[in-house]
Amino acid sequence: IFGLPQALGYVSPYCSYDYPLGNVTDCNSATLDAGAGFSAYRWSNGATGQTLTVTATGLYSVTVTNSVGCKANDSVTFSLLPTDTTSRSIGVCPGEQVEINGTLIGAGQSVAFNLVNQFGCDSIETVSVFEKPAPQVNLGNDTLLTAPATYLLDAGTGAGYTYFWNTLETTQTISVTASGTYSVTVVNAAGCEQSDTVMVSILVGTKDAALVGNLRVFPNPATGWTNLQFTGFPADTYQLAVHDLTGRLLRVQTIQLESDRFTQPLDLTGLSAGTYFIRVASGNQAITRRVIVE
Repeated sequence: IFGLPQALGYVSPYCSYDYPLGNVTDCNSATLDAGAGFSAYRWSNGATGQTLTVTATGLYSVTVTNSVGCKANDSVTFSLLPTDTTSRSIGVCPGEQVEINGTLIGAGQSVAFNLVNQFGCDSIETVSVFEKPAPQVNLGNDTLLTAPATYLLDAGTGAGYTYFWNTLETTQTISVTASGTYSVTVVNAAGCEQSDTVMVSILVGTKDAALVGNLRVFPNPATGWTNLQFTGFPADTYQLAVHDLTGRLLRVQTIQLESDRFTQPLDLTGLSAGTYFIRVASGNQAITRRVIVE
């Protein structure tokens, strides 16, 4: 055909267009740039700028117009990479903490950590720590008995309890017939443990009835000397004895009470640091108090 400025099949460079970059991915948003040098731009969402900021995954197209009015278009796919927001709870036993990424977290606390996931995007993980229940263990007060005697120690019962006595027994209760310090550690189903200790002293001798009156030991703990304050005791002669935890007699003396309120010094010098029992007796009646020597 004569008169055409170019041969048939010719494609004008002014009417072809390729988006300058390949498909785009980002964790939050991306700015798509159609390139400079065009007189007009029109994106698939109606925007008319050279650039377009996108935040949602999708196919975006742009039509560009050059200076001679020739139009062409192309498209680009934007993929929004996933970010993670997760949470988890961790239980700890009373008094414990858990360490996450170098941070110690105690019961009742929550900490958010900024991490990076497999796509290189921000990942926020919140760790909350709660307190697991501990077993309840109470062996009771220290006890003084007169032989022959058997004393039952009960570590208590609970869900999934396991018992570890210093006597190597593993039952809830044990029966003791000898003086000593007895301890138990109890572990519950949550893996938490609690311990308690009790001293049982069994004195060899006849079983006594209780004396009438109140006996106070002060100071207690004591160093060297202590005092016995008698209140409400009948005037009489009393035997004052000091025993160790095995019931062995260490010291004995006789005192005379002339009134119902009386204070008697007691010499403890020379005794090793530890726990002892003071026994005041008159006939077949007695009263016993514990004293700690430092």
